[in-house]
Amino acid sequence: MAKRRKRRRWGSPTNATNKHHLCFQGRHWSRGSARALRNAFVRSVPVSLHIELHERLHDVPLPPGDMTYSALRKYRENKDEIDTYDVVTAAQWLYDNIPDERFRAAMQFQIEYFAAFRRMYNN
Repeated sequence: MAKRRKRRRWGSPTNATNKHHLCFQGRHWSRGSARALRNAFVRSVPVSLHIELHERLHDVPLPPGDMTYSALRKYRENKDEIDTYDVVTAAQWLYDNIPDERFRAAMQFQIEYFAAFRRMYNN
């Protein structure tokens, strides 16, 4: 008999949040410094915004390894401060510290998207 899979339920109260990885999809950000960076930049966002973001932006391009390694090193040097950043500030930090053009375009999209709804998730 086949094992039943759990279905992800997106329906939830309007004030519910879930975790958003600023560096996604996970299958691309799965090794070494890229994986560590992905796991370091997770922020809580409203479910409805999270769903809509992933409908509009399907992937954040993986920059070259030397760029992710350098950003990870800088993150670790300032971890305590960076971990307090909200989603917009965290995305801005990634934009500023990873100079890959395609990566920056995806971060800029997230910065603008979440900044437009900042008052909804930033009490």
